[in-house]
Formats: sequence, structure tokens, C-alpha cells
Amino acid sequence: IMKRYLFLLFVAAMSVPALFAAVDIDGTTYQVDTLIHRQIGPGVMNTVVRLPQYPLNVYVLETDLNNPYNRVETTIANNTVGGTELLTKAYVRNRTATKRPFAACNANFWVVGGSGAPWNVYALGTPMGAVVRNDTTYVNTNTTADQWDGGPTRTGATAITHDKTVYNGRFMWYGKVKGDKLNGELDFSNVNRRCLNNDLALWNAAYSRTRAFEDDWVGHNERGDNQTDNYYLNFAQGENWAVSKDMRFVVAAIVKGADRQKLGDYDACLTATGNKKAALESLEVGDEIFISSSWMVNDPDREKVFIDVENMVEGNAYIMHNGELTGRNYDETYNSQVYSRTCYGSSADGKHLYMIVIDKATSNLYGASAGCPTAVACQILKGLCPDVTEIVNYDAGGSAEMMVHGAIINTTTEGTPRAVACGWMLEAVGEEDNVVASIAFADYKVKMPVYSSHRPRILGYNARGELVDTDVQGVTLSADPGLGVGEGPVFTAGGDAGTGVLEARLGDMTATVPVVLLAAQPAIMHKPVIVIDDRSYPVDVTATVDNVTYSYDPSKLTWSVDDPTVASIDGGVLRGLKNGATRITCQIGTFTDEDSVHVEISDVPYRLEPLTEWTFHGSGVKNISLDASTGVVSFTLGSGRSPYLSLLKELTLFGLPDRIGVDFSCTLEVPSVVFDVRNASHSPFNYQTVEVPNGSDVNAVHSACVDLDQLGGASHVPTYPITLGEIEFDLKKSSEKENTLTIHRIYAHYPVAETMLTGDVNADGELSVADVTALVALVVAHESTERSDVNADGETSVADVTTLVQLLMM
Repeated sequence: IMKRYLFLLFVAAMSVPALFAAVDIDGTTYQVDTLIHRQIGPGVMNTVVRLPQYPLNVYVLETDLNNPYNRVETTIANNTVGGTELLTKAYVRNRTATKRPFAACNANFWVVGGSGAPWNVYALGTPMGAVVRNDTTYVNTNTTADQWDGGPTRTGATAITHDKTVYNGRFMWYGKVKGDKLNGELDFSNVNRRCLNNDLALWNAAYSRTRAFEDDWVGHNERGDNQTDNYYLNFAQGENWAVSKDMRFVVAAIVKGADRQKLGDYDACLTATGNKKAALESLEVGDEIFISSSWMVNDPDREKVFIDVENMVEGNAYIMHNGELTGRNYDETYNSQVYSRTCYGSSADGKHLYMIVIDKATSNLYGASAGCPTAVACQILKGLCPDVTEIVNYDAGGSAEMMVHGAIINTTTEGTPRAVACGWMLEAVGEEDNVVASIAFADYKVKMPVYSSHRPRILGYNARGELVDTDVQGVTLSADPGLGVGEGPVFTAGGDAGTGVLEARLGDMTATVPVVLLAAQPAIMHKPVIVIDDRSYPVDVTATVDNVTYSYDPSKLTWSVDDPTVASIDGGVLRGLKNGATRITCQIGTFTDEDSVHVEISDVPYRLEPLTEWTFHGSGVKNISLDASTGVVSFTLGSGRSPYLSLLKELTLFGLPDRIGVDFSCTLEVPSVVFDVRNASHSPFNYQTVEVPNGSDVNAVHSACVDLDQLGGASHVPTYPITLGEIEFDLKKSSEKENTLTIHRIYAHYPVAETMLTGDVNADGELSVADVTALVALVVAHESTERSDVNADGETSVADVTTLVQLLMM
């Protein structure tokens, strides 16, 4: 019954669009554009909205903790205090057979270089504030001289209990030690931080088993008398780490009068300095003691109770309480300034957790986002999720990150996502189940141009609401009458602007999404010119709506070609007929577009580039001279540290070569060759460094080729035309000053001509007159498929004649 109930809740949540129309910020109403609103795990919704007037890009995770199949768990860098880790790596590391992470956000501020004494002296990478992971206290809320940002009367934390209730607010931490031989309860002040003078500190494996304790401190940077007592502890039978309860330990070893000890194989260690050493003096190996680490709610208007913490993180400020902004939004520069933001919120009953990230960066998908103060972040989250009453602010700047299914989905201020000290991770629990029980559209809504085609991505969920398939196959689409036509998984819009509903069906499972059809100008994608040989190319036609590019089925457009002797186009499929230039035009409804077409069909498999129009320059070389007839470049090696020699020319290559390269030899080692190669679809300067195999073999003939896959691939017509601007030969320093570089050939290879040479026959199986003519011309012209196309005396080689005879006899 419970599974059926949750399944129905899941379907309802996925079938009702979010109604985020606007939010009020400081008395001004801002329009909200919902970009993404989808379930990403059991009881967890991911929403991305944009406030275009502000502008802001906002990312929200909403978790219903009533759902028994989700879990919230702290992730800390590599499970050790004092480091950082990418959330995407933590996503992989935390996966188990019964626990599958699917989303996370960063949390605590942490100690970085320049944080100031004492923290950057002993605690680099250590989170500021509390960190609890699965009942183990990694770092406590510090209530001593190391109080950060005002201490626990100001800072805010977020904790979740074993019954999955979230507490957001201020908390006071208490550490207690007691035992039969001790004179009452003893307070200890730090967990895995440092032992102050006249103090006790607790250490566990989360600090490290091999890192020395930071103990015997008098001041921030000053050592005391090196008389630290260390009481090594093991759990009593049946005990383990816990919060808000006494943990029973057995004293396993005692080391007195020592400094900077390590944990080793023990479960824990208590260190004592100054007058606290006497408080533990009576303990002996084998004695039992009890230690507790507890957090109490510390808000004036809330009951002072200890909470059953299972996982916990701590930020710098409690910025919303009982649905109202707190003074912490305004009394600290970090909060009042314009910044990116990460905040955690919760509902009054603690059964809904909200995690929000707001960018201060420009997204390639959504545009610029200006960042904001924490007060604005509070008002946005409250506007989107009205049941939010409590919010705590967490680390921002380059640390503000939201991860979904192994990828950071927001745009971080540093461009590349930053490794962070800790965060909260959302997980699906239970045995793995990959059976799709329900489906949903990945799109919150579909806005597309009239006449265009779209294959929407369909998500598949198991019976618990866990996303198990991000691209469900076998779905059929249908639409409201007049909206368009579903053909299997592809929807083709009609010609009239309007709205309607698109339905996906897979067996008995269905899903719907609202569709808006807009008038938009279709355009032939590959501009300003299509270069084609005699291959077939379905011409790409697209239009863009809200930064999403939609394609048209070229067979559904009406096409014409100005010169049908140069190229043909049938059903949107272009084919070159003879070398030349023409224009093609497409039309659908009232929309038209046109493009230039250059047909370039090579009649030889290799085209060689003469060196006469290339120029040379270099670094660390001088006295450069070229003998264009032999391809020999002479030069003197200079004093530069990384010498190179470059050929320069703006050479747009003929047709559609599938291989572009240079053959060369040099009296110096050449570890690599760099090509400046460009096309219309990529950056104007695309430098490729190609390692030269056996480049250390001087005077040997080496080959280096352009990586066409980086430009789109040799089989992809929009990869062309290609322009070669520079070929740089990286040289290795040598004691030999006078050297030569010999360019044997710069070439482009054409598979069309190669196919002809290896037996391109007519329908009746005979070689055409054109084929024979091209073969004879190839032999006579001293150009063949191999580097050794002629003998030393300039005559056609035996291999060439043999190849010709074999083809003519076919």
C-alpha cells in the first residue's frame, strides 16, 4: 500500500506544472521563467528558474523527507578532515549497493591560506563549524577561543535526525567526559581541531590515523612545555560513534609527557594539556570512561532540547527564522554584498529540505546572472517554496555548486567547478531496481518553431520514484488535433502558432507536457557555404527558441537548386554532380532560406601543396632559407629555450579530404607538430598538437596528420571547408647549429578519388570512360596513392602500372 501511495504521489507531482509566475524582492515583483522542473529521485524535485529582469539564474532542490526511499547524508572530502574534493568525485565515491547518490550541494566554509591565525596554522582544509556524518562527529561547533564569525550565538547550522527531521538554526555544542575514577564530568572543547592550553580534545580516525595531533598550544602560534598526556581509547564491546548519547570506551594505552602523537590503530584519543592533565591522572589502562558529543537548539524562542543528530553541516549565518529575515543578512559584509549563493532551508515541521544555489556568472544556456545578497536569496526561496520558514547561509563564491546525477548544473564563478570541503548529498536507498514503472518528459514545457521536428527526452522511473533511465526508448508520441504529428519518438509541429499537449506512451505508461508553437525563421545551418563532393548530405535546417535549437526534417521542406547541372537536391538530400558553384533554396509555409553550394570533387586521391607561397618564421632559429624545388629549409639553431620552425599560409583546402598531413625529415629531433587548422563550425583558431612517433629519429621521414575528429569528423559535411593556417615544427635543442628541415609533401587525401581507383564501376559492372581517363591522367601526372609515386629518374613506377593494369582487367 505504501509503495502504491508513493507512486501515485510521484505521478501527481510530475504531471502538474510548477506555477512559478513571479517573486517579490524588496517590494518589486520579478517575472519567473521556469526552465526545468523535474523529479530526479524519490521525493526530490529539481527546479531551475530565471529572473530575467534582475537577472538571476536560480537552482533549487526540494526534498520531501516523508518519502522512505530518500536519504540525506553529509559528504566530507575523502572522509577525512583537512582536504577538499569535487562533488562529482564524491558522487562516485559514496555509491554503494544500497545507497545511490543523485544530487548534492556544497556546505561549510573551510580554512584556506590567509584565513588568519590560528586556523591557517594548523587546520588548512578543515571545515569551519560542525560536521557530522552518519553519527560520527568530524568537527564540532567550536565554543572556545577559536570561535569563528562570532561563534554559535551567531552562526547557523543544518542538522537531520534519524527520523529524517531537519533542524535549521543556532546550536550550542557540549563535549563531556565522565567515569568512575574521574571527579565529576569534564568538559572538552574540540573534536579533531587542536588541544588548547589547559584543555581536553578528542581525536578520531576522521582526523587521520597518521597525522600528528595539534596539541599543547599556549597561544595561536606558541608552543607550551611539551608535556601533553594522551589517552588512547577503544570502543567497549557493542559501542560505536553516536551523537547525544554516552559512548563507552576502554582506555587502551597512555602516553604521558609527549607531544604531537598520532592515532594509529586506536578508535579515539583524548589529549590533555596544562591543568587538565591532573583531571585524568587517575585513569589506568583497562578503565572505562564515557564520552558524549551533543548539540542543543540555541534559539531564544525555541525549546532548549538536545537533538538526535545523524548528519550535520554548519554555515556562517542564520538568515531566516519563522519566515522572517534575520539581522544576519545585514550585519556582515559577506552576506550583504552581491555574491553567488548557497543556502539550505526547511519547512516549519522539518519535513521538507530546500537547497538553493544562485549564480554570479554567465551561463551558456541561460545567460548572465548578477548574484545577490543573502536577503534576496531568502526572498526568492520563500517565493518559490512558500512553506520555507528557516534558512541558513553556506559558502558561496566559487564554492556555490549544485550537482545532479554526477554533473554540476549551475555555472560557477570560476568557470571550472571547485573542490570543496563538505556538503550534503541526496541519495536513493534500497536494493537497486532498474525496472521502469513510470515515465515523464525531461522538458518542463516544449516551446518550438512551427513545422520543426523534436525528439523529446523521456525519463524513466522505478516504482520508488528513482530515476533509472534518462532516455527511454520505444516511446510513441501523439498530440492534440492540429498541434502536429507524432511519428514514433519524434514530434513534428504543425504550421500554426498555438498551444496544446503532447503525450508519450510506453505500454500502459503515459506522460504529458505542454507545447507552445511559435513562428520562427528556419535557417540552413551550415553557412556561408556548403562544400560538397558526390556524396549525399541531408541538409541541416534549424531554428532556435529560448536558446534551444530545433531541427526540421529536410524531406518536409520544398527545395530548389539554381544550377541543376552542378548539384541535385531531392527530399532535402544534396549531392554534387560536377565541380562548380550554385545556390539552394528551401521553403516551408511562408518561410524561406538559401545558401551557397560549392561542388569540389577531386579527380586524384592526393593533392600536393607546393611550397612556393608558404613563408617561414621561427623562435630560437635564424638564417631561415627555403629551396622550394627540393623542399629543404636551412636554418641556424639559436639560443632560445624552446625552438620551433613554422610554415605560414592561409590555405583553404579543396573539397572534402579525409586526411590532411605533412611528411618531413629533419636533422634535429622533432617531438611534435602543431597545426593551426580552422573551419566555420569551430573557434577561429584551433591549434592541434600532434605527437610525432619516433620523432627522436633524426633524418628519418616522419608523418603528422590533422585530427579531423576535433573539427567534426571527416564523414560530416559541415566539417568543411577547412583552412590550414600554420604548421609548426617543435625542435629539440642540439649542439649542432646548422640544420635542415625537409618538407617532402603537404597533402590532402580524397576518398572519392581513392574509391574510383579501387574499382568505381557503373551499374553494369564496367569501368566508365571517366574512370579510365582519370586513371591514365593520374599515372601520367606522376601523382599516385603513395609517397613513392615516381622512380628517381621521374618515370612511372612498376607499382603504378601494375595497379592500372589490375583495374583495367576487372
